Amino acid sequence: MALPSSLSFGPLLKQLRKQAGMTQRDLAAALGYSIALISSLEKAQRRPDLQAVTERLIPALGLQDDPHMAAALIEQAALVRGERPPAAITLQRTTQVTIQNTFAEPVKALPALPTALIGRTAEVNQLCNRLLGHGGRLLTLVGPPGVGKTTLALAVATQLQQHYRDGARFVPLAAVSDPLVMVTTIIGAVAPGDMSAKPPENRLIELLRHRTLLLVLDNLEQIVGAAPLIATLLAECPTVTILATSRERLHLRAEQRFKVPPLDLPAAVELFVQRAQAVDSTFEPVHEQKAVIAAICQRLDCLPLALELCAAQVDLLSPVQLLAQLQDNPLDLLIEGSHDLPPRQRTLRAAIEHSYGLLNEDERILFRRLGVFMGGFDLVAVAAVAGLDQMNKSQSLLVTLHALIGKNLVRSELLSNEAQRWQLLETLRDYACTQLASSGEHDEIYRRHANHFTALASEVTQGRRSQDTKQRLNADYDNLRAALRWLLATDLPAAQQLTRALYEFWEGNGLLNEGRQWVGKVLAADATPTLDRTWVLLTDAQLAAEQGDIHNVQQAAAESLIHFQRHGDLTGCAFAAGACGWALSETAQWDRAVGYFEQMFLLARQAGDDHLVAHSRAGLASVYVHLGRPIEATLSFVQESQAIFRKRGEMDDLAIAFMVEAEVQIVAGDYHRAVMLCREALAIHQLGSHCEAAWALYYLGEATWFAGEREQATHYWEEAWLSFQDAGIESGVMHVWYQRGQVAYHLAQDLAQAEDAYRQSLPLCCESQNAILAGRCLVGLGKIAIGQGDNQKATQLLAAAQMCFDSQLRSLAPTEREDYAQILTTVRSQLDDHAFTAAWAAGQAMSLEQAVAYALAG
Repeated sequence: MALPSSLSFGPLLKQLRKQAGMTQRDLAAALGYSIALISSLEKAQRRPDLQAVTERLIPALGLQDDPHMAAALIEQAALVRGERPPAAITLQRTTQVTIQNTFAEPVKALPALPTALIGRTAEVNQLCNRLLGHGGRLLTLVGPPGVGKTTLALAVATQLQQHYRDGARFVPLAAVSDPLVMVTTIIGAVAPGDMSAKPPENRLIELLRHRTLLLVLDNLEQIVGAAPLIATLLAECPTVTILATSRERLHLRAEQRFKVPPLDLPAAVELFVQRAQAVDSTFEPVHEQKAVIAAICQRLDCLPLALELCAAQVDLLSPVQLLAQLQDNPLDLLIEGSHDLPPRQRTLRAAIEHSYGLLNEDERILFRRLGVFMGGFDLVAVAAVAGLDQMNKSQSLLVTLHALIGKNLVRSELLSNEAQRWQLLETLRDYACTQLASSGEHDEIYRRHANHFTALASEVTQGRRSQDTKQRLNADYDNLRAALRWLLATDLPAAQQLTRALYEFWEGNGLLNEGRQWVGKVLAADATPTLDRTWVLLTDAQLAAEQGDIHNVQQAAAESLIHFQRHGDLTGCAFAAGACGWALSETAQWDRAVGYFEQMFLLARQAGDDHLVAHSRAGLASVYVHLGRPIEATLSFVQESQAIFRKRGEMDDLAIAFMVEAEVQIVAGDYHRAVMLCREALAIHQLGSHCEAAWALYYLGEATWFAGEREQATHYWEEAWLSFQDAGIESGVMHVWYQRGQVAYHLAQDLAQAEDAYRQSLPLCCESQNAILAGRCLVGLGKIAIGQGDNQKATQLLAAAQMCFDSQLRSLAPTEREDYAQILTTVRSQLDDHAFTAAWAAGQAMSLEQAVAYALAG
């Protein structure tokens, strides 16, 4: 790993400990220290001993093969003490013995790995270093069913057996549940044929007391008395080291733990392909299949057992068919494993059932209820959805959840904001869901789940957008999807309410396409114009507006306004009137837009909703500037809206009002003020709305361009372009195509590239009925026509452009008005009066569609 040179000793020690997969308890057990001492070292509350760091701590962390990091730790330890670090560092593994051939009994070989170990080289080396590097003599490999604990333990033992005078012994205990049988099984592995009449435990201690041996005890979780026996062996046999595998740790003071992770994706794909080729030697995935195989691996959580079982089916099903089967019944597909495996490892279902069978009743109830969660959960969700109200009450929710974590059936994750969450591996979740389905409480748990996440979405919406609330919904979006899917099938009114609550999340994260798909499903489920459905219809209009789908905006907003009026919902009417106003302003229908914004204002006042009052004033300001109203009056409206949003603490809406004012200032010619406003809006939107942040970037580019910083404007537009494409905002893409034409024409002086960009934007302008931008594109193509010597075409395009604006060009910034006037003067000087007048009249007679077709012809 790269040297974190900025870390002092304590933080560096903590990072290296975590890199080694060790808890503070693990490191303390390895060194014979207290946990409190490790904690105080990491917190810089105690100075490290330099000799102890060199001779004990570095081997305990397994850094024998990493002199760079070992030197860094020693150097930081010296700095803490104010001492000079050693000039040279010698690292060596401390082996307890040298190999001797003085015993008559030959060293028994370990079982050979049946296939090559894939993707575990780092873990094997790390575990070997840890076992050899210090005096800790108990290391437990823990992990979920099928993760490969046994195979990893065998690989480590195979590599280490030569370092122990008496080698290594592998003791399979999967079929054992009684401690006495465990003792006799170990005796059989250590001294085959031993016929001693002594009590088994005494005989085992006698056999091991003077041996230097690595003892691999495989599958301990079902043996209730295993931990006391192992504690006795460690105490009575000082040269025996034990490497154990279990679903959970043994909870002994001397124990270190290593959580065996699933394979990383490349290794998982390699394992799948290799096992598939063992079944079908002709199997060689082509490029397209590799992506499918990767999806299979991810669906199976990259668990080695699951991958082997799935790959064994390639002689029956193609990778595409396997993936399809896994979406429905994964555990039923993962069968017929190798017969040289224990019975409970021949199918993944059997492996999981074994772990499930070891749980107590409360743990089983909680585990199966956790299957309802998609993508993880937090403690609040567990309490609300899978709480212990119907459990035996023999243990609390926290104790039960902690037990499942300890048994590696639930894994934890820490979000970037330090929020603690948990989740089940998908294969475990599938099994939990089957148990939930047969428990009789399936519908009740799914209802709780849907209610909880609907309440969460509504709470976040009411609280407006913030970084914290955005992270909460981001973390639980898979749960929100699952809740919406279930409600759509079982409770349509509740599905409609959740859909409405999710609008700001979809808009804020740029998930417009997905949002509209959900809205479409909910609207199609029932056409009865209830109030809940009317809100979903308005949500459809709002999402369509974000994408520039003006036709659908106008249709959905107008229909929702009618239904809100029938229901007497003043707030809904105000929202719908505002949506109609914005849609009409996008198509330059300024007079009609004013009417809707004024209606929105009156309805909002009547409803006592200051939030909507502020939006209506911002909407009026955005329209008034195009109608040529005095700038002072126009600014007073938008500044009134800003004051309301600021007072209410609605920062995202304040940023929208900043952008409205920036548009006004651009048309007024105060470009530097517009730049400042766009920067403030961008700073706010980057913490909230993905879509609005993209528009803030776009308008910041426009203001910067007009202010003379054209290179910088190009960067803003290209950054906005990426966001527009990600969110499917066609209107944004359309705007940036026009600006690319401007950049090519004015900066690169590349007429061909400029013409192509204008041509890309123009059809989109026509489709969305954006007359203003269409006019700007026509002006751009008029400039191209002049450069090509076609002054007649240029004249017609300029005339058609003026019809898209108005005779005063009020929708253009002063810089663009001047540019237009200069171009018009140029082309007029190239034609006689008759030719110019005829061409001008022809251009003004064109509709928008005709002008676009003419511009794109030839």
